[in-house]
Amino acid sequence: MPSSKATVQPIKVSTPASTRNLVLKWLVPVGIGIVLYLMPSPAGLPASAWHFFALFAATVAALMTEPVPSPAVGFIGVSAGASFILVGKTPA
Repeated sequence: MPSSKATVQPIKVSTPASTRNLVLKWLVPVGIGIVLYLMPSPAGLPASAWHFFALFAATVAALMTEPVPSPAVGFIGVSAGASFILVGKTPA
């Protein structure tokens, strides 16, 4: 009587290309924002204005890479500005 052994094939787990693309779409704006935020502000420009510019640049980069729909990017940008108190109670 021949024996039939079932061989178990290992499951190959790989990250789908769409997940990698989504991660890259998030890394670009977040990276730009962090790099600009950590850079010293130019002479004559207050640090708070430089930090606000970093948020603005990150928001524009996110609008270009579109990790989420554009209205969500805008909402995230406004929420981040309010959360980090980049926008004061009085304008400029």
